[in-house]
Amino acid sequence: MGFTSMDDFVNKVTVSGKFWRADYIKNASNIGTVVAGRWYDLAGFPGVPIQYMHGNMVQNGDFMATAAPWNVGGTWTYSAVNHNMSHGTANDGSVLSITVKCVPGEKYTLIWTKGAGAGAVMPSLGGTNGTSRTTASTLYREDIIMGTTNALLAFTTTDATASVVDLVWLCKSADFMPYTSETECATYLGPTPAGGETKHLINMACFNNALLGSPSVLEIVDIIGVYPCVKTSLASKQVLQHSTRLRNGNFSTGDATGWTCGSNWAYAATNKIHRTQAADVATLSQASLDILAGVPYSLKFTMSGSAGAGTITPSLGGATGTARTADGTYTQTLTPSITGGTLAFTPTNNNIATDISDVSLVPLFPRYTDGAGLRFFMSTSFDTLPTTGAQNVQCEYRNTTGWPTYTVVDSCDVTTNWTDSANMTTSVNTTNFKSGVGALNLTKDSVTTALTYTSKTTTSVDFTGKKLGFWFYCASTTAFAKLAAAVSLTVRFGSDASNYFRWDFVNTALATGLLGQTLNGVGWQYIECSQLNYTSKTGTPVLATCAYTYIGLTASDGTTITWSAGDFVIDQLEVVAEASQLGATVSNTASSIASHILHSGVAAGNIGPFLPLAAGDAGVQRVENVTFSGVSAAAGSVCIVVCKPLASIPLPYGFIAAERDFMSQLPSLPRIYDGACLGYLLFDGAISVAGTQWMGNIDLAWG
Repeated sequence: MGFTSMDDFVNKVTVSGKFWRADYIKNASNIGTVVAGRWYDLAGFPGVPIQYMHGNMVQNGDFMATAAPWNVGGTWTYSAVNHNMSHGTANDGSVLSITVKCVPGEKYTLIWTKGAGAGAVMPSLGGTNGTSRTTASTLYREDIIMGTTNALLAFTTTDATASVVDLVWLCKSADFMPYTSETECATYLGPTPAGGETKHLINMACFNNALLGSPSVLEIVDIIGVYPCVKTSLASKQVLQHSTRLRNGNFSTGDATGWTCGSNWAYAATNKIHRTQAADVATLSQASLDILAGVPYSLKFTMSGSAGAGTITPSLGGATGTARTADGTYTQTLTPSITGGTLAFTPTNNNIATDISDVSLVPLFPRYTDGAGLRFFMSTSFDTLPTTGAQNVQCEYRNTTGWPTYTVVDSCDVTTNWTDSANMTTSVNTTNFKSGVGALNLTKDSVTTALTYTSKTTTSVDFTGKKLGFWFYCASTTAFAKLAAAVSLTVRFGSDASNYFRWDFVNTALATGLLGQTLNGVGWQYIECSQLNYTSKTGTPVLATCAYTYIGLTASDGTTITWSAGDFVIDQLEVVAEASQLGATVSNTASSIASHILHSGVAAGNIGPFLPLAAGDAGVQRVENVTFSGVSAAAGSVCIVVCKPLASIPLPYGFIAAERDFMSQLPSLPRIYDGACLGYLLFDGAISVAGTQWMGNIDLAWG
């Protein structure tokens, strides 16, 4: 509601006490030198709010203030002075651990720093071991698939030599993590307003203890979320994901693993959960999810084989969805009021029978669901810093006209119904995949012909105005050299085997990325098949009912060449609307400290603090991919941070406080939404050395 008049404002603040002052202080003590002419994300600076590694699923991963909530076992001890965990020389298998909300079977990136001491330390996730490490003073990075033994990230001593763990960062690479007032880096904003009231920024002040040679700017933003650990060492298009928060949502394990089936619910054949007709309200549910109160989630599920009277109603963490009575695929947005809540499907007490399948639950942008006014920037992380300057970078995103709908054609988690050619064998790869619980190996196991292929009739999808996309993997340059120099990859997609579009990808198309960078065909890359540039068309594909997929690979020599399982892999076939927006290509700079906004600076092509949108766009609902023109010399990563700019304050001189009044100045009383995660961006006009501080306060009022 806000305030109806100045008198109403004064009454709310002075009589009703609806006022809060939040202090902040950020310090460059352990960050390094802040370079003039660049922007910095102060979330990564120590102080208040606490220093934070964007996207970290581990609370207190840098051990800044306390040992909590870590479980410090055996000879592990916490050092408040050194902000680390160390263990002694006893070979007792001591365990340092913390509970994490990871989905079993999903892949996560663990980045951690091993400090002094050559003792062996074994990381594990959910009981799945990573790689034992011994070298001191080294940053380690590895992908680990979450196990099912427990819900812990653990570090276990495995010998009698002392060692230290300095910093721990666990994230799902390039996968959106929403931020709320519960996020570790959030500024505490005081009490939540009563229903019908709104909170507003009324004043802002800042002070700097360094003698600046030229003016600086501090910008306050509401951090909507982040796509963490986007690799700068890859020169291919990296797709940024909003992955499901459910375990076994497509029931591809062949059972109900991860789900609680109430009475009359049970796993049925063909990856479905069946409810028999009964007069009860027992639910199909999945509890303790990685969901946050106040964040909207897109729930998608399919009902089939429905019979009898009654409805099935989904609910999520206290939010109730729309009751459904008939067969169909349904998508609805639910905003839970409970963090870590439960997804449930509840029948009415009057004998409905149905099958539930293909359930997904993905986070959307919180607080600004239409994306109006949202921007995004690229910040260095606590991973190895990208040391190569002059990388060009371009992002593709969805503007405010609508959230893109990704429709899965095939998850590639099982080989069921894939039909192989005589010289092809498909198999499931459960160690190297991009989504779900597996991917498909495409193995050429005989030399009858150069072409080898597999095809499948899938559930029909609407291809109108859309493009087909999927992940494609090549294991090595040796494997890549086995493909034909002309057409290496052939894709068909259409309504049936006689009516389809065809896309031919030549060898060089798989060897270069969006901006002409060199890939040598190796690693994962995202393949897009657009109706705007297909190679040929056979028959008359019916766009509304496309259900035929064909993937073919052609060897350079049909009489001698085969390849092994794992050499070529595909994953997650899906269709999505064509209407993405491309931002302008900008230049990155080499970075010397964490939390540098990499594309800012004074060189040609630099821009800051936000990456540019296409002409006429006023916001963003999703960032879809990022492409670097070259490979960074160091195998590091960056974070794509999405935010709502709220206000800025100029700092013309050092040692002199600056203040902004939002009652009488523009922007006038910026709204601070419930659950906001306020953060700070800094443009430094002069070199600021270690020990420089930026401090001040923001004043809030509500009514």
